[in-house]
Amino acid sequence: MTKGYDLPLHVAQAVQRETEGLKVHWVGRPDAAIAFRWAMLIWLFAVPWTVFSVAWEVMACAALFSSASDRMPTLMRTGFQIVFPLWGVPFVAIGFAMLAAPFWIAQTARNQAHVVAGQRIHTIVAKRSGEVKVTWALISAIQRMERTEKPDGSGSLKIVTGRARDSDGDMVETTQDWIGVPDVRRVEPVIAGLQDQGNFTG
Repeated sequence: MTKGYDLPLHVAQAVQRETEGLKVHWVGRPDAAIAFRWAMLIWLFAVPWTVFSVAWEVMACAALFSSASDRMPTLMRTGFQIVFPLWGVPFVAIGFAMLAAPFWIAQTARNQAHVVAGQRIHTIVAKRSGEVKVTWALISAIQRMERTEKPDGSGSLKIVTGRARDSDGDMVETTQDWIGVPDVRRVEPVIAGLQDQGNFTG
């Protein structure tokens, strides 16, 4: 994780605005290359999904030009020629979206900063257009942290801040996931120390 002064100017300005009046304990951004490598794991699923989806779509579209379809009943011919090709389009789109995900995640990492300021943790994504997205949580709300670390010291930090119901009504954890942190072990004690201070003063 780089130091604050290594942030791109538009990201540094967004961090300064969001933390105005707060004591900044730690600030940095994920390494885009590390974030890209972690996100590449999705390709283990995305590649076979996309290959199968494209193969299905090719076969479905081939039926449009097949002479055999002329001998089918009208309803079945309609299914081959219209319904099947349309049914496969969303699956092909999902496949290409998964293939593009590592590149999108790497680009987001270049415009992202993780900040520990005051009694909050922040994830700030600032675009050059001026658009800013901020996700934050109180340090007192953190229930636990899970660190995944590689031999080179890089890794991820999963910060669990509570529980909420998803769209299906099931209870799920609410988290901030800091991925692609080059020296992930350094930020964890900063947050833990602030938790201890809060418990002591409280």
